[in-house]
Amino acid sequence: MTSLYQLQQICQTKIELQECLQPAVRQITLEQTSSGMDIKENITTILSMTLQAIEQHGEFIEIQMLHEKQYSVSEPKYRQVKLPLYGKPSRLCQYNIRNMAILLTLLCTIKERYSSNHTSTVRDVFYSNVELYRTQSTISHWLHIIATNFKVKEVNTLNIVPAQKGLVYSTISLEFEGNTILQKGSIHLIPYINNKSMIRPRGLVTNKVTVRIFEKEAIFNKVAQNLKGCTSQEIIITGKGYPDTLTKTLVQRLNQLFTSQNLLIYVDADPYGINIALSYFTNCQHVDRLKYMGVTIVQLVNKGGQLLSMSPRDYCMARTTLDRVIQSINSSNTHCEREAYRPMRQELQRQLFLGKKGEMNALYV
Repeated sequence: MTSLYQLQQICQTKIELQECLQPAVRQITLEQTSSGMDIKENITTILSMTLQAIEQHGEFIEIQMLHEKQYSVSEPKYRQVKLPLYGKPSRLCQYNIRNMAILLTLLCTIKERYSSNHTSTVRDVFYSNVELYRTQSTISHWLHIIATNFKVKEVNTLNIVPAQKGLVYSTISLEFEGNTILQKGSIHLIPYINNKSMIRPRGLVTNKVTVRIFEKEAIFNKVAQNLKGCTSQEIIITGKGYPDTLTKTLVQRLNQLFTSQNLLIYVDADPYGINIALSYFTNCQHVDRLKYMGVTIVQLVNKGGQLLSMSPRDYCMARTTLDRVIQSINSSNTHCEREAYRPMRQELQRQLFLGKKGEMNALYV
């Protein structure tokens, strides 16, 4: 081993001495290492490189990563998590050892879920090591970082998903992936599916099914009660407000499945309701099959429903949503797609002009 005195004799300047004192570092980039690799193989490579550096070479580890939503930047900036910590600590490295532990533990968990072809919730992962994660939001934050660096569009692709939120009721039995069956006449949580999951009604013609999506759970429950004993083929869905990924994925798959049917979306007569409807539109491939059926200001006036004054925040949301709707109209490829967005644009313009909003409960409950 070279002593400090010997290094001082060798190095002519302070900078050279500092460079000699730097430890041997293995730099590992958290990224999609090869276009042909799946996520499991990619994680295996990263974990193997980390293990070899520590056990065989005794090197320090520095994992470089993009932060959330930076993969589209032309010259992205990387941040580092180091083990052990050396040099000037950054904000990301404030709790460096814990960050490294969270990252490596989540990578191992994702790899295990892929090996077993099993999907877990964020809640399940959190309770597997409460002391490490501390909050469920920590897991969600790091999952987004991993998805960003692996260039995965949907975080659910990592097989760790948020807890189920949306509900579905059907007058016919629905089969998911051949092993999950939702029996008719009962309200179910939307099962864990992805944009490639197989969905089919059991023993019935698919193009005869009516699909309705409700913003409000209260309206959903009311409609479900009225459908009991009904002979028509109906599927009703609610995202309980803003839909989660599973709810949007189910609507997306039904949009692809029912090639000759419209999917009807019922929301409040306010900017948030229209924003919720727009979230379904932007997630579906065949926009012309989606039909906005939100309660309108005109309907509330004609039927004596209660109107509420819009707040400054409502005005801001209305203008932002209107810009998104107009942008969607301008970017649409067909006349049918443009027509699907026009009712939302018209309703937002009326709300901004009158300064009023209303809820669908005034008409349907």
